Amino acid sequence: LILYYYYYIQKNDSESLKSVVVELETYAHLDEVAKLLFRYYGSSLFDANVRVRFFDLIRLNESILKRDHLRYLFYMAIAEAYDRRFRDFRQHMNEIRYRFGTNVRMKEFWKNESGEVELFDALVFQRRKRLTARIIDLQYEVPLFKNTKTLSVDTTDSTVHKVRVQFFAGGINSFLAQ
Repeated sequence: LILYYYYYIQKNDSESLKSVVVELETYAHLDEVAKLLFRYYGSSLFDANVRVRFFDLIRLNESILKRDHLRYLFYMAIAEAYDRRFRDFRQHMNEIRYRFGTNVRMKEFWKNESGEVELFDALVFQRRKRLTARIIDLQYEVPLFKNTKTLSVDTTDSTVHKVRVQFFAGGINSFLAQ
């Protein structure tokens, strides 16, 4: 089954991959299968059903916490953000920065239920000499990544902008989409 899993990932066959994952879930008590499911669930946390299975897998396989602590913290932070628990999200991100620093190369865009990158409506303003996006749907403020698009943003008006949100090992950023 593990070989089928990697085969379907390579072929980008998501339907067959899902059926293999369902079969693999019966062997979640095995370390190699748990590790595989952990990464699969971690990359699909935008789906609420997958988040539930992710939390169950963590609860049943504490060895994951010890073996891949960085990825555990990163995925937990993302799961907390999708569940709109930003206080817990910040705690996980702070622990990543404290234990591993900010040079870790882990990134993941916020996705909608269908797995596509979500575009949020946001108000852009200046806070402590930094551009910040107040994401309306989340009621959360996220630093806005500076690039050529942000140079022309007027922060004095209340224009709504479209932004993409990206998780990284040091926290969360937003990017102007237009």
